Amino acid sequence: MKLWKISEKTKRAEGFNLRDDDGVIRSASSLTSLRIPVIKPMELMVEATPKRVFSNAHTYHINSISLNSDQETFLSADDLRINLWHTEITNQSFSKIENKTVFIRVENASLCVCVCVYPRNLITFYF
Repeated sequence: MKLWKISEKTKRAEGFNLRDDDGVIRSASSLTSLRIPVIKPMELMVEATPKRVFSNAHTYHINSISLNSDQETFLSADDLRINLWHTEITNQSFSKIENKTVFIRVENASLCVCVCVYPRNLITFYF
């Protein structure tokens, strides 16, 4: 599971000292004067950059993610498991519900398709 930052850019900087207009890097010894970069408008560009990777928790496709009201923890759910995560701890989660044993034994067991945190109470959630 990856946390991405999505940003929109409508401006770009031009006129760098160590890079010419084509993007080729110039040596510092060839400079005769200093230029101040200029901000110019450009066509809207959406950029996605990965911020964190949360690993080793789900074996199935993730169906639902719900951010807690404390803005530090969130729940993620696949078909058989609900995990509690902290945004600063990326390599460890706490398994809240594991439905695998029930699903294997019971033929008509239901799968978890959605999880949601109750906004006023940090420890209450439904699925």
